[in-house]
Amino acid sequence: MKPFKRIVLLSVTVGLLQLLLPGCVVTEPLPGPVAEITLTGSVSESEYTDGAYVPFFDRVLVVHGVVTDTDPMNSPDDWDGYVYIELTRLGDTAHYILSTDELTKVEGSENRWEFDRKLRLHSGWNTLRIFVSAFPGDSLTEKSELINLTGDWTYGREPVLCYLEWNDADFADLNLHTIDQYNNDCSADDPNVGGMVLDIGDSHGYGPEYITITNNQSGTYSVEVNYVNANGLTTALPCRVHVLVNGTELPQSPFTHTFAPDDVGETWQAVEVNY
Repeated sequence: MKPFKRIVLLSVTVGLLQLLLPGCVVTEPLPGPVAEITLTGSVSESEYTDGAYVPFFDRVLVVHGVVTDTDPMNSPDDWDGYVYIELTRLGDTAHYILSTDELTKVEGSENRWEFDRKLRLHSGWNTLRIFVSAFPGDSLTEKSELINLTGDWTYGREPVLCYLEWNDADFADLNLHTIDQYNNDCSADDPNVGGMVLDIGDSHGYGPEYITITNNQSGTYSVEVNYVNANGLTTALPCRVHVLVNGTELPQSPFTHTFAPDDVGETWQAVEVNY
């Protein structure tokens, strides 16, 4: 497999965006939000087992957001608030929660903060929006425009998709792994091996992490989670792993587990997938 060849395609404000990536079409957003949202596309190429070259990072977007501090007088040099990006596909909703260290104060502003965050699109219709509140469950202080995107690729290029979430713990670091029958181990340590690609990794906390298995050859894959670092967390850490085969989530998915406070360094095998 060839190494990544990363190409930044474009970065434009959503209101002006007509075409983001091949297969990703943006419609007109709803009017009246306060939070700002910009999309940036990245593409990498890799040689598949059938010899074809196809862009597989067209399923990954980078969202740039600008949001307002919910209590700027409390601590002017620190972010106050709760921010997440909601990505929805066919009724399935994923929340990309922003950790405080992912937000940077906008230069020259007293209360505006910005961030960049990767999202993993699904094939088909997707919607996304940024939400801001003072804390989880509180009333919204602002939201971004609603963005509609179409991811246009066949499931033959992604026969198996795995993703890990641990929304209840800021900063704690978990790593998703997929290991094939040849002991190729795709994770943050080796993000592109044996036809397995770590689309999105996360070391800030919350997740999600996504691995796409692009190899069309039949095989057995062990899906595992390693508790890398508590980063100060002293309570139990629940997590869940979703597995989709040919675009359909397994009946038993999501697979759930709770790491104990002293489980740092331990690995949990969520499931073994035969494809």
